[in-house]
Amino acid sequence: MLYLVGFAQLFAQGNDEKPVISELVMKIGEKRYSLGNDLISYNGDKYLAFEYSEGDEVVEVKLYLYSVNNVARLELVNSNDYNVVDSLINFNDQYYTFKIKFNNLSQSNYLNFTFKVFNEEGEEYYQRINLFPFTQTAVTFIPQGEELFVGEVKTFELLTNNIQNINTKAIITEGEDINYWLSQRGGKLMLHVIPNEIGKKRLNLKIRVLKPFLDEDGKPTYELPVINREFTIKESRLTFLELDKNDIILDENTQQTGIEIQIENNPKLKLGKTYRIEAQEEPGGALVAEIFTRSSLSNNRVLCWLRVYAYHRIGDGYLYIKDGDEAQFITNFRIGHKTKITKVSILRSGEEWTDNLSIYPGELVDVRVEGVALDKANLRFAGLYKLLTDSAQSNERRQVFTLSIPITISKRRIFLTDHGEQTDFSLLVKEFQKPMPLNFVKVNYGEGAKPITDFDGPVLYNKNIQDVIISFDASLLDQTEKLNGKQYLTIDIQVTGNRRELIDLKTINDVVICPTENSYRFPFYSKNDCNRENITLNNHIRRKTHELYEWSKIELTIQHRKDKYSEQGYVQKFELILARKASFDIDISFPAGLLIQKAGEKDIGSFSGISIAAIAQFKFYKPKSIAQLKPYRIGAGFLAINSFNFNDDADRDLALVVLGSVYPIKREDSKLNFPLHVGGGFLMGDQKWFYLVGPGIKIRF
Repeated sequence: MLYLVGFAQLFAQGNDEKPVISELVMKIGEKRYSLGNDLISYNGDKYLAFEYSEGDEVVEVKLYLYSVNNVARLELVNSNDYNVVDSLINFNDQYYTFKIKFNNLSQSNYLNFTFKVFNEEGEEYYQRINLFPFTQTAVTFIPQGEELFVGEVKTFELLTNNIQNINTKAIITEGEDINYWLSQRGGKLMLHVIPNEIGKKRLNLKIRVLKPFLDEDGKPTYELPVINREFTIKESRLTFLELDKNDIILDENTQQTGIEIQIENNPKLKLGKTYRIEAQEEPGGALVAEIFTRSSLSNNRVLCWLRVYAYHRIGDGYLYIKDGDEAQFITNFRIGHKTKITKVSILRSGEEWTDNLSIYPGELVDVRVEGVALDKANLRFAGLYKLLTDSAQSNERRQVFTLSIPITISKRRIFLTDHGEQTDFSLLVKEFQKPMPLNFVKVNYGEGAKPITDFDGPVLYNKNIQDVIISFDASLLDQTEKLNGKQYLTIDIQVTGNRRELIDLKTINDVVICPTENSYRFPFYSKNDCNRENITLNNHIRRKTHELYEWSKIELTIQHRKDKYSEQGYVQKFELILARKASFDIDISFPAGLLIQKAGEKDIGSFSGISIAAIAQFKFYKPKSIAQLKPYRIGAGFLAINSFNFNDDADRDLALVVLGSVYPIKREDSKLNFPLHVGGGFLMGDQKWFYLVGPGIKIRF
């Protein structure tokens, strides 16, 4: 049933994404068609209906999106049904527009616009608009003469405005007063009639079209109004003799040796005589075949030898059996090529025809077989049970099939057979080998295994790294309706120290992860090269992870092997840094100009000279930063006051001190720094407690 419907459900494509297209407008000449006005429902599906007059119409399309959407970019998927004249562009964020030119609308099936939508999160999905072309097709029959003869084929030309839209395969009648069929010859539509009964007989000519027209109720109709013509049928002027074989192959054997046939007997048919067979009643016709009559049979037939020399189709008209140049009888049979397959091609949705005959489990493909005499062939693909034939695209030189490949297919090769005999062509069943996102790769450095795709930056780890374990969740590789096959990976390992010096560099090749038992294809995968164990990092590097110093870095780069895939694979990096909140070391500095306040004394002493400090101190790092020190340090140690003052009255002493230091230059690898010291301690010489404050100089060698 055909009726106008809302179009919110038009975009249901097997995903959870909401439709983003609010309106689509097609302009063909002066006419416009839109989702809002011309959306129809036919056989349970939604279509945008539009009328065409030429098979190669040029169409301008405008596409409007909902005001609230999550679309970052939109692409029009290529199709064999049309050529893009002007590519899809965004017109000032108001609408999208593109222009296409259709390729023979009358021969296009399952016509649609498919759009690839990229959302702002970087995800992609597809939305499709089904198209329903319709056209007005007219056929006129003006016969020349109203007399026909029983058993004689008469050919008329039919006038039509759209010969490409006539379904000539659908019209072959049997058992009527006047049988008929249609053909195309030299760009003309031909009607072939053969009467069966004498008298006044009516021809009821029913013609079907490939693309429908809309009737008064708006319903698609594939059958044109019946054309009625009346003829006067007379007795045949020549006797029709039927052969027991109606399909003869022209080859070296039938041309030279001939084949044995039986023909209806007739008193005028003489034995031991060679009869000439031509395609015209008048003298001087080209030799099509010869019949040599041998002997009479008890079934009222005559056993003959038949030699054939030229091709002939039944629709081309009668064959005349002649004695010399005089026609004695008429007959008709096909003389054709031996079925020969010259080429087989495969078409996938959105792609071009290819000679690569590789197929994959679970996919739907069109297969085109090209050759000669294919209309007499009985082609089958052994083992494939869902086999559809596209009759609109099939003829004696081409056959088109739609094949559904079972997801559990066990054969590695599907042979094309003709009448049960194996041909030279076959389809090669391959396993899917598509790179998939690396979320099935997991890393465990001491905090449990996590997908490597969950890490969006360096990981700062404050504990010792006992080991790094790389594991794989192979159950994610093949889902119910999406097969990816075996994953071929390489793992690059790089270990650097806290001064960025290279400690270790290693590449692990030939990492092969195979789908698990949850995959439909599990029994058919070769498992000889599959990795079944986790990868332990310490088994591949010289300095073990637990031997690394603070702020050392482990970098893993996991990627698909380029030599195993025809498309771009995925790359994922993981950085693990041995972080610390604080560190402890011995610091040698040279405080100078210290102000020292001794316990029990009211006066502050004068500035000291250059001293030497050996302090065991703690340094503190900024959280969430890599080797970035906080400006202060705390430590305890020895202070040799005025060590470089050699005057006799110099107040030299050795003290035990606790110091807090502030370093204005925060980089630890700085060669020169000027810390400010604050602290106190005990003077060993004076046996007094004291406090101090003052600057210092730190030199890093």
